[in-house]
Amino acid sequence: MRILSLVCLLVTSLGLMGCQSLRRDRDAELDFAQTTGEVAEATVSATTSDVATVSYEEEFFVGERAKPDPLSTEAIGNTLKSAMGKGPNQTAAKTLFDEADSVFETAVRARQAGEKETTFKKDFRRAGDLYLRAAERLPNSSIEQDSLFQAGEAFFFADSYDKANDAYEKLIQKYSGSRLMDRAEARRFAIAQYWSELQELNPDHLWTYNFTNRERPARDTGGHARRVFNNIRLEDPTGKLADDATLALGNAYFRNKAYLDAADSYEDLRKAYPGSPHLFNATVLEIQSRLRAYRGPAYDGMGIEKANRLMEALVAQFPEQVEDQRTALDELAAEIRYELAARELYLAKLYDRRNENRAARLYYGKIVSKFSDTVLAKEASERLAELRDEPDLPPQKLKWLVDALPKPKDDQPLFNNDVPRQ
Repeated sequence: MRILSLVCLLVTSLGLMGCQSLRRDRDAELDFAQTTGEVAEATVSATTSDVATVSYEEEFFVGERAKPDPLSTEAIGNTLKSAMGKGPNQTAAKTLFDEADSVFETAVRARQAGEKETTFKKDFRRAGDLYLRAAERLPNSSIEQDSLFQAGEAFFFADSYDKANDAYEKLIQKYSGSRLMDRAEARRFAIAQYWSELQELNPDHLWTYNFTNRERPARDTGGHARRVFNNIRLEDPTGKLADDATLALGNAYFRNKAYLDAADSYEDLRKAYPGSPHLFNATVLEIQSRLRAYRGPAYDGMGIEKANRLMEALVAQFPEQVEDQRTALDELAAEIRYELAARELYLAKLYDRRNENRAARLYYGKIVSKFSDTVLAKEASERLAELRDEPDLPPQKLKWLVDALPKPKDDQPLFNNDVPRQ
């Protein structure tokens, strides 16, 4: 069916924008995550790290992040670490950072030299652990900010995506205005895309728990992907990837058959990012989501009515794109109109069964006049002709009893308006 083909094409292709998957057989470059048409700038030099040029003369940021509350868990944790000799120490943090840089560069050279994956991935993981230790030794500092980002990079290239995402998330939560935010979000987007695709190809289940595969979370891979997509658009709603993440979130819900959540995500994209290049595709997918979420004429019809309004707006707003997909969209519009006609037929038959012929004729006539292009129009027209000479209302049952009862008096007004005012 053309509609199904169009929807499958949109869901599987949109939001990737060059980042099809994170493959294990990456050959040419260290950086391989491409998002929204731009390759994330994370290719690391074999001779020096891009964060090695940062000056760490200052120990703490001024004005960028306030010191934690003395009674907070973070402050209490720092106090305990200080008591054990592991408190904030700029010299120790810089030493650990330099050591991590050295191990990271060794892993880069090993990978470029074509050595075994187990060798350089182990070095990348070791570098990531050292970067995290450096971040712990000097919280609220430039070293912590760069260490968290580099830890994410190290784990990313070690294919330890869950740890990489944790490092990037911690960076963004603590330093929301960081110069590294765009690059961290691009990495997280690539990871979430990979998790979403992995869940579709090799799904985990509610009762499974991952102990060995570093590429995916411990459990609920698809849920983690959706959470990351949602966080990207909430953490940086004006960022480069905000609309891409919103679309990808909708696609992830759609694949999971959570059609109402998918429709809400596509609607968020339409309203929050009216200039997005994904607007046409998001509208088509929202229509399809609302159509699939619709339960039938006996249930609420707001979704199918909204799908119909969106289809009308789509034709008016995107005439060229609609023309390119004319056949598939005509089928989609016909399906929507059929469901709308079925709602009217459901009400018509309801009144018909109760012999309330005037109301039944009204709904049958509505189908004939408004939905003449549907297959239900013929049935409605035939039944309308049969009811033409039938009485408007059914005969009164137990008429003798009704006549014996006292007639209700006309309702009297609460206040007599004829009484002159004082």
